[in-house]
Amino acid sequence: MVKFSLFFKLLVFVLLCTFSTAFVQTAEATDENTIIKFSTDKEIYSGKTFNFRVTVITNVKLNNGSLQYDHLSSDFTVGHLKFSQAKYDQDPALTVYKWDIPLLTNNSGIIEIKPFTIKGLGKKSSPVTIQVKQPTSKTLAKKFIKTLLRNPTAIEGQLVMYRVETDILPNVKIQSYTPPKAENATIELYQEKVTSRVSKENSISQPSYKTQIREYKIIFHKAGENVIKGPVIQGIIKTPGGTSKTFDQEGEQQKINIKPNPNKDLVSDNITIAVQWTPDEKEVSVGQAITRSITIRGTNNALSQFPSMELPEMPDYDVYVEKTKESEKLMKNKKLISTLIVKQVFVPKKNHTTFNVPDVKFTWLNPNDGKKKDLTIDGATYEVSGFSFNDYIPRDPRYAHWLFAGVAFLLVFGVFTYYSIIWYRERVGIYGRLHKYMDFRGYWKQMRKSWSKKDPFQTRNAIIEWAQKRWEGTTIVGLSDIPFYKENKVAFDNLSAACWAPDHTAWDDSEIRKVISKNRNYRRPKAKHGINPYGLNGEMYETVTQKLK
Repeated sequence: MVKFSLFFKLLVFVLLCTFSTAFVQTAEATDENTIIKFSTDKEIYSGKTFNFRVTVITNVKLNNGSLQYDHLSSDFTVGHLKFSQAKYDQDPALTVYKWDIPLLTNNSGIIEIKPFTIKGLGKKSSPVTIQVKQPTSKTLAKKFIKTLLRNPTAIEGQLVMYRVETDILPNVKIQSYTPPKAENATIELYQEKVTSRVSKENSISQPSYKTQIREYKIIFHKAGENVIKGPVIQGIIKTPGGTSKTFDQEGEQQKINIKPNPNKDLVSDNITIAVQWTPDEKEVSVGQAITRSITIRGTNNALSQFPSMELPEMPDYDVYVEKTKESEKLMKNKKLISTLIVKQVFVPKKNHTTFNVPDVKFTWLNPNDGKKKDLTIDGATYEVSGFSFNDYIPRDPRYAHWLFAGVAFLLVFGVFTYYSIIWYRERVGIYGRLHKYMDFRGYWKQMRKSWSKKDPFQTRNAIIEWAQKRWEGTTIVGLSDIPFYKENKVAFDNLSAACWAPDHTAWDDSEIRKVISKNRNYRRPKAKHGINPYGLNGEMYETVTQKLK
């Protein structure tokens, strides 16, 4: 038994030694048959993406997660890894494994990549160095701002169009813009727009860009050589390497020769005026509007250059401007067309007068041929006649105080009437008593209409309805509840007997008529100290007014 145990231990020891030797020999054989290569798909530039490929040729079975590449994130931005494998053409016993890693770096120069660890292999790869180049930028040398002067020469007071173009590129940010300047000149921005353009280089990365166009109107006020200082822009350029650089550019200066205009005439390539008066009839009445519509259209003129349309002073007329339309349009031939439409209104206030507005003339100068031309803004004459209430208003100062007193009286009377109506409706003060008196008269008239000589029952109902409204604070159900019933008990009982008589049509209403007429404005006596005559149980009251409930 002991010999068998020793033999078993010896057999296990021999087997362990044999397997250990085989494992070491296999590992050594695997390292000797493994080839590791590195490559890139293109030249490497800062700020550009490239693919870094790791190729392993070996007889060891590997997979997608065998390659350890976490250390790349310290120098690169790492994309999604792509893995592929295939048989080796020269030796079918070997397999080719490929890992494609997208990388991006903003650094430049030589970058050293540390060795890769591959699970399943007994050795690491060797370190790799790559050259990252700094791309050259044409943007830094580009002129972003351009200027264009359409008139090399002009006359003093002539409109000159000036154009500024600013290119807007994706990697350029313009932070400030300073408009053009010129001495002895008025500069006004006409329009500002953005248009798209195609690059001349037809670059794939930048096929098109935008240009901001500004059109300016310039009028020089002094003869001689003048200089227009170009606009200035400041901004930031982003380089492909990720850095930013500031820049400052000024547009090209433009020189222009201004000829004198001694008479300060209006300068225009062409100018027209149209005037229309209404009404066509030359006789108008007081209050009827007289209108003049003036339309001025000029070529290469600003609206500020047109002659001013000042209204004449006319004390017997209401004068005002009803409508003004202004427009400026830059045509395709780069000529500015300006249009001004003014509508003037004159309303006569006095009769038997003559409305007369004279013609207005002015001269304009054509810069193309140097000739002067005259234009006229037509006037008109109207006769104001017909009936007018103003003609019957006394204008003698001796009657002015009487007229003022009459107007003041009408004003005070109108205010008094207005508040009297309000107070009467709200029953305020004496108006409340007046309102109550009118109500009593209305109740009385209504009872008189309902009174019947032939029907005592209808008369009884009319009296009760009248009493209920007349003494609204008292509960009245029958004739005995009427306040003056006790003093006229016989007359009321006769009325009741007639209502229930077989032949009530033979009833005479003269007695009850006298009683009702006599007590039309009946007032109950005031309560005195002692027994209240209207108390139900002989209560003691000292109040003056007592309402029955």
